[in-house]
Amino acid sequence: MSATGRSDVRDSADYYATPAFCVRRLLERVQLPGGPWLEPCAGEGAVIKAVNELRSDVDWTAVEYRPECLKPLHALNLNSVQIDSFTTLSMPLRRAHFAVCLSNPPYRSALPFVQRACELADIVVFLLRLNWLAGRERHAWLMKHVPNVYVLPDRPSFVDGGTDATDYAWMLWHREENVAGVIEVLATTPAEERRGSPDRESAQLSLLGDVA
Repeated sequence: MSATGRSDVRDSADYYATPAFCVRRLLERVQLPGGPWLEPCAGEGAVIKAVNELRSDVDWTAVEYRPECLKPLHALNLNSVQIDSFTTLSMPLRRAHFAVCLSNPPYRSALPFVQRACELADIVVFLLRLNWLAGRERHAWLMKHVPNVYVLPDRPSFVDGGTDATDYAWMLWHREENVAGVIEVLATTPAEERRGSPDRESAQLSLLGDVA
């Protein structure tokens, strides 16, 4: 997902790979259970790879509607890969259950993606524009399903070049959580990490240090 403030040109599939640092900052702050996880907008697996750099206790199911992504997703040795439309899933995935659904949904379909994810997973965490919390078309649903919000202080870059033209946050819905609507600001990310990727060992040590 990406803002259009810098350009009116958008990817025809509304596909923008998620920078790994966005996932790292989330996992440093939010303790998510292991087990079966769902990535409903998998693309070529950017979110999955970022999680797998830090954790080995996640069993992934990936959904992606673009057939050209099938080969790179199969290369990740996932539990299941399904080429399908997430909002109109075919059986048996519609009856599956996941501990966590983690994704960066397409801008044009974010609300139905969140709603479907909440039917399938105990915890749903989506990367969304911060101003997604506003808007009449989402108001009624959000009044009943207020998320916890984890703000990224550094704007991600979804395309080569400068950062995006809007602010982003991870928004979390918990099926068993009674208290919602918490807002926190995540840690900042050094410029060198935003441009590239730290090695696996350094990333794991950083995560363990913050969780301990």
